[in-house]
Amino acid sequence: TTDPDRSDPYLQQYTLSVQRQLPGSTLLTVAYLGNRGTHMFVRTQYNVAHLGTTPLVDRLPFPTLGAILNDKSEAQSAYNGLQVDLEKRYSHNLTLRAGYTYSNAMDDSQSMGNSLMLPWDVRLGWQRTDFNLKHNFVFSHTYLLPVGAGQRYLGSASGALNKFVSGWESVGILKVRTGFPFTIGAIGLSNTNTEFFGGARPNRTCSGRLSNPTIQEWFDTTCFSVAPANTWGNSGNGFLDQPGSFTWDLSAIKDTKLSERLNLQLRAEFFNAFNTVNFGGPDASVSQP
Repeated sequence: TTDPDRSDPYLQQYTLSVQRQLPGSTLLTVAYLGNRGTHMFVRTQYNVAHLGTTPLVDRLPFPTLGAILNDKSEAQSAYNGLQVDLEKRYSHNLTLRAGYTYSNAMDDSQSMGNSLMLPWDVRLGWQRTDFNLKHNFVFSHTYLLPVGAGQRYLGSASGALNKFVSGWESVGILKVRTGFPFTIGAIGLSNTNTEFFGGARPNRTCSGRLSNPTIQEWFDTTCFSVAPANTWGNSGNGFLDQPGSFTWDLSAIKDTKLSERLNLQLRAEFFNAFNTVNFGGPDASVSQP
């Protein structure tokens, strides 16, 4: 079903930035970026009962029907981010750029498998988005080796020698970020007795965070248990983080000018050049050991 009175979604965006020219052909930019989504589309289950111990048929809005999905325009989203960008513009054959973002993205329109979106209170699904990155750092460089005609070394080279020694370039991108949020669930253990078929929530008795998480134990599993019958479970969404990642991609490039209109480029690219191990998210259901 589609809500006949639903509104069109809209997005408000706002930003404030300050730039400063620094010595050494360097530009510093500090910016705040934000946006807010209103009346976003969300799909909820309409034929869901409130919690209770009375027979389910007495609590369902439409006891003679099965599941009813309802498209509404009641979801919201919010993003706030601080961005710092430092760029050394091309000089002495070198370009450097470093960017850092500290941000938080929230919404209540995640998939039903991750959120408790009930027709009477969509805001129960308010959480950090699955793509939220609290810390994100990117560094890149481009360096043309100062060798060959007109350069610092072998500047008088010509002919075949110049074609061999000139045009060598190094390019690299370093990416370091914290992990995406994840939710502790209870796959296959929903006993709310409400006909809600979204992801079941466990009960949470402590934070679940470990001061020194390891790959063998990324969070405190003793903090979570199967919720009792006829309850929703009190564990929230997206409050734990997956492992972060560290990758450094490098390229070696050789440009050779063969004629006025013809250029030859040889390129060797190394993705995750240092073979850094980056792990995915942990198993996160109390139904699985």
